[in-house]
Amino acid sequence: MHTRSHPVHRFHHRLPLVLAMLVVGAGSPASWSQQPAPADAKPKATASKPQSKATPATAEQQTSARWWDVPLSDRINRRLDALGDKVREGTREPLSDQLNRSVDSVFTGVSLLFKAPKGQNLAWWEKPLADRLNARIDRVQATIAGLEARDFAVAARHLGLDGPVIWPEPVLPPPSAKLDPDTTLTILDVWRAAMVNDRSVRAARAGAQAAQERAPQARAQALPQVQFSASQFANNVARDGTNTLNQPLQIFDRYESSNQTLSLRQPLIRAALPHQLAQARLVGEEAQAVLRRETQNLAAKVAGTYLEALLAQDQLTLVLAQQRFLRTVVAAETRALAAGSGTRTAVDEATARLDLNRAQELEARQAVDLTRRQLEVLVNQPVGRLARLDAQDRSLEGLVQGGLDDWVALALRSSPEVQALQAQLGQLREEVGKARAGHFPTVDLVAQAQRSRSENVINPQARLTNQLVGVQVNVPLYNAGFVNSQTRQASAEAERTREQLEALRLDLGVRIHREYRGVTEGALRVRSLEVAARSADVALDSATKSMAAGVRSMVDVLNAEQQRAQVMRDLAQARYLSVASAVRLQALAGVVDEEIMTRISAVFKP
Repeated sequence: MHTRSHPVHRFHHRLPLVLAMLVVGAGSPASWSQQPAPADAKPKATASKPQSKATPATAEQQTSARWWDVPLSDRINRRLDALGDKVREGTREPLSDQLNRSVDSVFTGVSLLFKAPKGQNLAWWEKPLADRLNARIDRVQATIAGLEARDFAVAARHLGLDGPVIWPEPVLPPPSAKLDPDTTLTILDVWRAAMVNDRSVRAARAGAQAAQERAPQARAQALPQVQFSASQFANNVARDGTNTLNQPLQIFDRYESSNQTLSLRQPLIRAALPHQLAQARLVGEEAQAVLRRETQNLAAKVAGTYLEALLAQDQLTLVLAQQRFLRTVVAAETRALAAGSGTRTAVDEATARLDLNRAQELEARQAVDLTRRQLEVLVNQPVGRLARLDAQDRSLEGLVQGGLDDWVALALRSSPEVQALQAQLGQLREEVGKARAGHFPTVDLVAQAQRSRSENVINPQARLTNQLVGVQVNVPLYNAGFVNSQTRQASAEAERTREQLEALRLDLGVRIHREYRGVTEGALRVRSLEVAARSADVALDSATKSMAAGVRSMVDVLNAEQQRAQVMRDLAQARYLSVASAVRLQALAGVVDEEIMTRISAVFKP
């Protein structure tokens, strides 16, 4: 005996229309409720005789029977007949409502999952599933309507929330730190604004938040997993066979089948789970180290950009002062030439120096605009006046204490660059252990409860309830070398990261050495250039007096002025480089914070 699907005479040719109804006419969930069949509905005739004789039910009996006892195809056919009658009668009822009622039988079949007993005040689990779905959908629609109308109280009431409701604010980037363009800004003000507005820091902060979710995900792999599934089908079965006289016989059967399964799985032995948990923790540590690295780099970047802007402004000031001096010289030599006491050579020499100075002015103004633009990009807003460095303040010299070896040891211990790479190395070591875990068996505790109805074509009326609990063991026997290859790959990646870590430590020691000498020797260079600046002032004054006495020429005075301008430029650059080296040294060691930036900002005066 074999089974095959039988095309029911009236249902088969309407199947495309029914499918279209399911897609288009889902409609109002209120149409999922039960509706009685029409009184003029006729019973469905079968194509061949059944194996056992049974008294066919009349139309009145089928109408008065319970709706779930009527075959699904008959219920659909009755709805389609009723739809056709209403169309012929010219009813103005919306077509979507008609389509909804035409497929009510399909949706109400879901309520077979839970059969409601008679009586009132039913508990929620005793109500038909279709009614519960209708109520839930109505609540969702009312909630959406309340949200669209910005009436949060209505939405909260439909959600079943009592008391005052605090709706969560959307996740937005941190608010921008506004700078007053009319206020003189210190390096601390710029750093605070950059900590909020810098895109690299904000991206690293978001990455750190995302990495923190790896730990709950890893822990979830060790917790119970509970699943529920349900299904319901309408079956039309035709069975071909022979009777006792060896005559061919065909039996048709129509019935509905359903299945509900609730399963639970609890991992007991998973060799890879401890490594996954450790990896998740290390991923979070790496993300935090990357965030610290970005904040430390931002402090060095802010200090460098701020000091470059001050240096460009100082250079423009020096160029303009030199330009005023050269204009005075050109005017004096021109008057002397007109009076007959000067020479054309002196006028030409002074004019050439003035023209060169004008070119230097253009370059200095471009540098001022560029550095200010870079500073505005860091804080993401316009900046006003900048506080100037107090040349007499020596407090930064006490910021760097200890010897070079102390700073190298501090950097190797607390540098975020080293910590990030160490976290990567730890992840790869755990990856090796996780790959090796592929050789070990897994053990899970499994519990399952299953209820099915009419899933056996031999005995459609059969009902089955199955409950099981036990232990499931999976033992890997052969994987074609996949696990071994993964282990070798993870080991090689760990070795590569280990070598990168050693190279980073060596390079970090060199950078610490350079910045440490920039701080300590920079202070000595500043003092030397201050002495040179005083000597340049004396030399310019002597050259000017000697020219008045006829001992020196105008060229000597111009050379003395140029030398003085160069010394002043070098002095300003040395001062700023000393401060920048102090900030970079702190950033490489990973110790820049609010206190450090406050101490550095104290040497800048409005």
